Amino acid sequence: MRNSSYRVSTGVSSNLASRDLKVLVDAKLLVSQGEKRGRVYTAGSNVFEIRQELRLPETIADPFGPTGPAQTFNDQGTLFPAKP
Repeated sequence: MRNSSYRVSTGVSSNLASRDLKVLVDAKLLVSQGEKRGRVYTAGSNVFEIRQELRLPETIADPFGPTGPAQTFNDQGTLFPAKP
């Protein structure tokens, strides 16, 4: 994202956009690359960690499953639990 695209999508002034983006970079939610007019902002590592924590488990349709048509994956990412 660029400062200009942030301004257009949020409808804020240039000064406020710069301030907002700086706060997000300082919080490590965005990473700035480049300088001055060529600067671009991308998601920081914290954003990926937050996304992984908040992501809902995937459900799949399994008409032959014992619990019905929709099941979630277990912690190992498989449909079937490990046998003891």
